Amino acid sequence: RDPALLPDVANTLAGLYVDENTRSRKRQALVTAEFLEKEVERARASVDTSTRRAAEFTRANVDILPQQVEVNIAALDRLSTSLRQNGEYQLRAVARRQRLEEELADSGVAGTATSEEAISARLEKLKGDLADLRRNFSDKHPDVIRLTGEIASLEQKAANAPPKASTPNATTSSPNASRNSLTRALAEVDEQLKSLKEEEATLRKQSASYESRVENAPRRRTEIDQLSRGNDSARERYESLLKRYEAARLATNLEN
Repeated sequence: RDPALLPDVANTLAGLYVDENTRSRKRQALVTAEFLEKEVERARASVDTSTRRAAEFTRANVDILPQQVEVNIAALDRLSTSLRQNGEYQLRAVARRQRLEEELADSGVAGTATSEEAISARLEKLKGDLADLRRNFSDKHPDVIRLTGEIASLEQKAANAPPKASTPNATTSSPNASRNSLTRALAEVDEQLKSLKEEEATLRKQSASYESRVENAPRRRTEIDQLSRGNDSARERYESLLKRYEAARLATNLEN
């Protein structure tokens, strides 16, 4: 009935709907932003967990990782070479031990010989052994050095030996000294063999460890791929949620 009041009423009613719609949109934008913020935090925690798990796996399996296969194979080759050399050294030590045992037995049989005869026989034997060794080894080889020193020592003894009739014990002192020298040399060979066998056991243990690393590399590759896929998936979800959260914050600001 009041034409002047009619537009005010219409505008007021329309304004109420517009204001309520604006408040509703603001509430919805705010709720969405808060929800996405929580999801972003969960996704970030998931990424951190996945990254930490991958780092721990890498640290625990640093020697078995696929990129270490070539290094492990090279180490296996070196260990195989060392094992082969160790076996050769053991064979030489065993052969030397047999020679020493034979010489020790011969020295017992020759116990009644004169000192000069014993030294001469021993020198001939050692020179023959030295000639055999020099055909296979250089003058720096430990056995060559040992025999050279022993020959020089016996030659010195022969040069300083007293006449046959000078003392009643002249016929027995030299054989006893020779047997003592052989016994010491035999003990040295036994110690060398023991050390070589211990070294062989260590080398075989190391070789088995490297073989296990090479054999387990494919399985580790599968596990790494699984961890990588899980990490990539978690990171993609985090980045997607982060973009949606930033869009929700922008929408909230626009509504405000």
